[in-house]
Amino acid sequence: MSAVRTIRRAFTVGKHRATLSVQLVAGVPAGVQVAWDQGYPPRLSSADLVRYRRLRNAILQSVANEIRGAVVVVDADDGRLVPTVIEPTP
Repeated sequence: MSAVRTIRRAFTVGKHRATLSVQLVAGVPAGVQVAWDQGYPPRLSSADLVRYRRLRNAILQSVANEIRGAVVVVDADDGRLVPTVIEPTP
């Protein structure tokens, strides 16, 4: 049986609190979930969306460092899917 572990980090964006959870199975990411304090994602202002992505990416950077591998995030921007590759720091 593989070891399962979850990394959880909470952060605040505007008036909202989010908790990002990354499930690791045998040290490999198996899923990412963002839960909001009100049970649903809020409508974020442009500034709050930038802050959310910055904080989310910082958390995922720590995950990439821990697993010593890249983490890929895909955002929807104006109907386009935009991937971001977060590499572990040396």
